[in-house]
Amino acid sequence: MNRIPELNGVDVELYESDHESHTVSFDDNLLKEVSTRQYSGKSVRTIENGHVGFVKGSAETPISEMINEARKLSAYIPVYPLNFPNGKGEISLGTFDPVIDEYAFPEMISTCENALQKIRKSNDNVMTSAQIVTFKTSFRIRNSNHLDTAFKNSQIFLVLGCKLIREGDFIHTHEYRNRIPEESELDLMVAQMADEMERSQQIETMDGGSYPVIVHPKAMEHLLIPLVRGFNGSVIFDGSSPLRDRFGEQIADSRFTLIDDPTWEKGMHYYLVDDEGIETAPNYLIKNGVLTSCLLNLEYANRLQREPTGNGRRDQLASPPGIGKSNWRIDPGESSFQDLVSGIREGLLLTSAWDILVGHDTDGEFSGIIQTGFKIKNGKIGGRVKNMRISGNVYDMLKNQIAGISAERPECYGNSFQYPYILFKDVTIT
Repeated sequence: MNRIPELNGVDVELYESDHESHTVSFDDNLLKEVSTRQYSGKSVRTIENGHVGFVKGSAETPISEMINEARKLSAYIPVYPLNFPNGKGEISLGTFDPVIDEYAFPEMISTCENALQKIRKSNDNVMTSAQIVTFKTSFRIRNSNHLDTAFKNSQIFLVLGCKLIREGDFIHTHEYRNRIPEESELDLMVAQMADEMERSQQIETMDGGSYPVIVHPKAMEHLLIPLVRGFNGSVIFDGSSPLRDRFGEQIADSRFTLIDDPTWEKGMHYYLVDDEGIETAPNYLIKNGVLTSCLLNLEYANRLQREPTGNGRRDQLASPPGIGKSNWRIDPGESSFQDLVSGIREGLLLTSAWDILVGHDTDGEFSGIIQTGFKIKNGKIGGRVKNMRISGNVYDMLKNQIAGISAERPECYGNSFQYPYILFKDVTIT
């Protein structure tokens, strides 16, 4: 069916998606997986007398049947404010990278084998892993308000890993890219992994106390987990976010700017239109320390009487659009990473914080074991610190404890975010 049926008193939205991915993975130097996954389907939402209905179906399910089912189900859903956006006819955004189709399983396997050989050459005592995933995703969203928007995108995701297990210790590191790296870049990835593995085997000690801590972008992603919840429009609406009613206030250091940017083409979470048909733009959440925005889909934009921010995201087709962040980016500072390090008499470089426990993710409190952190002594990075904990409050750290921000923003986790190194003062380590 090419058009959304016109029904008196009923607004209709049709969402159709297709996904195809190809995966090659090695574990401990052995080929573990070569697979292809494909799925397609659609979902329908209806609005009738304020009641919103939702139903999902396969690509073959008749739209009229889905609309009727959604209308029946909507009678059991409490009324809440929702309006589908207006459109101006057919719009097509995004493209597929032709490299994706040319990069078949033999080439993917060859890339992995080449990378693993380089890792083993740098350190033959470690266990290695490699995975490449290519995917193409497209969706089209239409509604009875003349919206008809399509978006397509393709990406490559590469992750290399090495680990060393010895008595009382587990050492591991990973490098990620969202492209096929050139030989020189692959050599750099392997060299960075080898350096971290070597440093990790040298154990340093620290007394408990307050120290300057440089947070690596990889660790910053985990420390910012409370902000992901705090900026969520549904959490702001229910009153449990500490950011509620604070728009326009200074909540961070004036040097700190945080952007949710789905338009960043190099980012893993790149999209030009969200899953409700809202065209996207960089969304300044914190600008020069001031709280300026949050993350909203259509529902919570209506509830909070704000404009939608293009963060309506679907978990495939399983449920109506929720709220999801895209590529988070923190503006760079003026100091070099080396300048941040050289000014520290004794402190820590925190590179991994994935197991930090966020005790109350609404108020920003965190505490956990330092998974991977390196002692800084007299301006030089030394060995790894073991069996110590780090704790604090993310909101307090961003407002009162920033001592420096690096100009460099190294690539991490396949560009799912872009952060500088940030130096915090007086961080508790025990």
